[in-house]
Amino acid sequence: MCYDVAGEHKITEAFEVDLNLHEMKACLAQGFPILISINVYQSFDEAKPRGIVPIPQQNEIIRTKHG
Repeated sequence: MCYDVAGEHKITEAFEVDLNLHEMKACLAQGFPILISINVYQSFDEAKPRGIVPIPQQNEIIRTKHG
């Protein structure tokens, strides 16, 4: 059922917003949602024992993206 309902609410257009708190707040105030995507690096798995995600190394490979 959730997939059926979700199918009725697809994203039809999107706009890029500057990484600026004022712009993000303005979008939210106008009723627009903000979606965020991040790169997940291999070191992400190191967070499992303590829940702290390390800052990736410069040469670290992106494992996937998450949003």
